[in-house]
Amino acid sequence: MGSGKTKLAFELAESLGGIRISLDTYIDRDADAQDYPSKIMRDYLASDLQKLKGAFQFVVIEGICLLEVLAPISWVPDSLVYVKRISTAGLWHDGFHLEDFETNQSTVENQEGLHRSEFEYHSKWRPHERATVVYERVEDGAS
Repeated sequence: MGSGKTKLAFELAESLGGIRISLDTYIDRDADAQDYPSKIMRDYLASDLQKLKGAFQFVVIEGICLLEVLAPISWVPDSLVYVKRISTAGLWHDGFHLEDFETNQSTVENQEGLHRSEFEYHSKWRPHERATVVYERVEDGAS
């Protein structure tokens, strides 16, 4: 949250002459699931992606847990841009390092940042390592 995914996606889609869609558009607000990927209405997403792929040269998909959401619909991005927000102290994810989470050195939920399920997503899917481009945005310290 707040890393700059949406702004970058808009700018990429515009500069490429494509279209941008947000995974948040496909959230089923009535779903009982607790984790983000399970709340996505994948059938609608898959249908829209097929239509958009035929109409636009570039489709920019923006959202968290992207690889986990796309895998069940067999959609593999041509390129993957990972937006990594770095705090002014040099920490990733609002003061938590993924490595600390993975070694159980820091298991406290960060209420302002990533939820435990998003750390689990990063640990399993490794989007920051699989990305074609990693865009690091350093916080300027202003609130």
